[in-house]
Amino acid sequence: MLALSAVIGTCTIVRTGGRFASASKVLALIADSAFFSIVITIVSGVMIVSFVGKIKKRLTDYTSSIKDMSDGKIGEKLEITGNDEISKLGKAFNDMSEKYSIIEAQRTEFVSNASHELKTPLSSIKLMADSIIQTPEIEMDYVREFLTDMNEEVERLNRIVNKLLYITKMDTLTENMSGTLELINLKDVVMGINKNLIPIAEKESKQLILNADDDILIMANKDILWQAVYNIIDNALKYTSEQGKVEVTLIKETKRAIIVVKDDGVGIASEDVHRIFDRFYRVDKARSRETGGTGLGLSIAHSAIEFHNGSIEVTSRPGEGSEFKIILPLVDWL
Repeated sequence: MLALSAVIGTCTIVRTGGRFASASKVLALIADSAFFSIVITIVSGVMIVSFVGKIKKRLTDYTSSIKDMSDGKIGEKLEITGNDEISKLGKAFNDMSEKYSIIEAQRTEFVSNASHELKTPLSSIKLMADSIIQTPEIEMDYVREFLTDMNEEVERLNRIVNKLLYITKMDTLTENMSGTLELINLKDVVMGINKNLIPIAEKESKQLILNADDDILIMANKDILWQAVYNIIDNALKYTSEQGKVEVTLIKETKRAIIVVKDDGVGIASEDVHRIFDRFYRVDKARSRETGGTGLGLSIAHSAIEFHNGSIEVTSRPGEGSEFKIILPLVDWL
């Protein structure tokens, strides 16, 4: 087309001058136009092939990294160049890879911590059982003492296993679980928990005070919510010294319900506050072992409250006690 246009244009110019070009000149023009057309076609072809080759290489690299990740290789990252659709795909992959790495690190830490927690009581039971077996003339008083200690370790194992099973249940909750929500009175839940924990508080010479005057209706899974609130109040009692006080107050606001759990216990250092909801994390490991803590209670509570689209706020100072605020949305159609 380019050659033909050139010929037509040339012929028009020659005609305007009143003369006709010779056949040799016309053919020369056609040859020149054809040459330039071929050159342009070749250059365009080379550029297209080069462009397609680069795209193919990028897609091959992306595919290779995705396959490595699917085979279990963690931390794969793609080199991003440009801002086209393929680059956006690469950025999305890098984000996914980073999140996967974090989840895998958490899983590894969880398995390690769980194994350690289970191993400790098992080692104690094994040690006491060996002592009984290897002492032929052992007195029955010692046997009873060992059996009592072994029974306590078995109970501790049972608590750990139950909490691990509960965490697994919480991890598998999905939006489909919203069908298990029902209209409940938050006041009844808090009063029921208070009734269960008062004997424990009195046995340890501690005060458990409840301020809950108003009925507050929310949509919730009663069992899951019960576990969350129970864990937080129980935790406050554990870390409150004898003659100490734990005060639970139920507050109704315009769009939310708040359960305030305040104690005058040992408190939490500022550097530890952001970690208290991590699984197996314990601020005072010696005290946690003494009170039978596993470092799972607050993690369970946090997951359960998030399941209800709520949140937990914590303020605390060492030696001055702690305050936990459980914030839950009210039913908006009542």
